[in-house]
Amino acid sequence: MSSSFPLPHAQRNPLEGLLQSQLQALERQIASHLEGLSQVDHAQLALQQDADDASQRAGDHEFESAVSDHHNRTFDEVTRALHRIHGADYGFAATGNAIAFSRLSAQPKVTRCVSCQSIEERKPFQ
Repeated sequence: MSSSFPLPHAQRNPLEGLLQSQLQALERQIASHLEGLSQVDHAQLALQQDADDASQRAGDHEFESAVSDHHNRTFDEVTRALHRIHGADYGFAATGNAIAFSRLSAQPKVTRCVSCQSIEERKPFQ
């Protein structure tokens, strides 16, 4: 990994702004999702009094859990990127390759350059 910054501050500052905007949007989505879950739970309890459909409830719970996991994972990725942005490793993949500014502009939380991401995507699922 290089000891110099791959990006000048003039490029880092807008990326930091994008990350902060993403974090705020995620905070709103998570809060809205949690509020919706409590309303859904209440509605499901009312419906259970009428009919017991355990398989439907299990499917709904699985979906809500997946949405929550996705929001939390993305929130963690954005938070880590905000911590890295002013450090020497931001803008570099683990291999030491620089991540293109155009890629960072599109997704400022990325940790892989295009070639590293391509290699990762070719790996079989485990």
